[in-house]
Amino acid sequence: MRSLKPMFTFLTVTLTLSLVSTPVLLAESKDERAIRLLIDRYKQAANSTDNAFVKRLLSEMSTAGGPFYTPFGNVSKSVTDFKNQIEHDLQTLASRRFSISTPFAIQIDGRMAWTSFNWRMDTIHKDGGQHSLTGRDTLVFAKQGKNWKLRHLHSSLPAHVPPSQGSIQVDAKAILDQEHALWAALRDQQMDTVETSLDENYSVLQDGQAYRIQGKNTYLSSAKDWLSQNELKSFQLLDPKLEVLEDTALLTYYYISSGVSNNGPFSNSGKATSVYVRKDGKWLALHHHSTLNKNDPIAQERKSN
Repeated sequence: MRSLKPMFTFLTVTLTLSLVSTPVLLAESKDERAIRLLIDRYKQAANSTDNAFVKRLLSEMSTAGGPFYTPFGNVSKSVTDFKNQIEHDLQTLASRRFSISTPFAIQIDGRMAWTSFNWRMDTIHKDGGQHSLTGRDTLVFAKQGKNWKLRHLHSSLPAHVPPSQGSIQVDAKAILDQEHALWAALRDQQMDTVETSLDENYSVLQDGQAYRIQGKNTYLSSAKDWLSQNELKSFQLLDPKLEVLEDTALLTYYYISSGVSNNGPFSNSGKATSVYVRKDGKWLALHHHSTLNKNDPIAQERKSN
């Protein structure tokens, strides 16, 4: 008599597969499948730097959609604003790779639906900068007629975005220009310009001062006293080196200056360190430390007094 074991095993496996697969098929409704297709197109758009291709893939967005919160702090109030923002961002990118890094479920309630997930994006910028970012998305969908549309996007990063090489260069130029402007303002005795360039907690360490000058107002008073007895005629800032770390920057350089004091003409040289901080989008000087070169005659004169 033929054994019934192979037949029993086949029926058991078939039944088990049916019990496992049937709820999955039932759970993924027509609406859910349509929304997953929208998410797939969203992923395709996030993987491309072709502006026309990206705009075409995002055509499923609701015309009444918005606002859209991007991970870089920008807010687009309408679909048009959002597409313009995308076009602007794509101009800086050479390539990008986007992936969803966590499982996600789609929640549907009538004609509204939403989902959330974590993501990772690796970008290469046209200026040569490369970044690997991780973030989080919440997507909200609305059903218009028979079709689902992307209605709202909220994308965010868990930390600050690393600056690109282009933005670092812009910051570096702004800080160097600011330091040069401070020297020029002292030369031209434009104390209003000096005042607006300093942080309230500005401090100074320099030769000829036994203690730290602390606070913007204290420094301004000290600078006015110095200018009442001295006149800065010329200056040069040499070999500047700058390091920008998010909202703080460290600047070092050598300097040569000349002018006239109560004791006659002077000419000296030295080295300087300046610390800058960014507040409300503007770089402000927070600290300055200068030292005259040891073989400088002015330095020797001060030591002997």
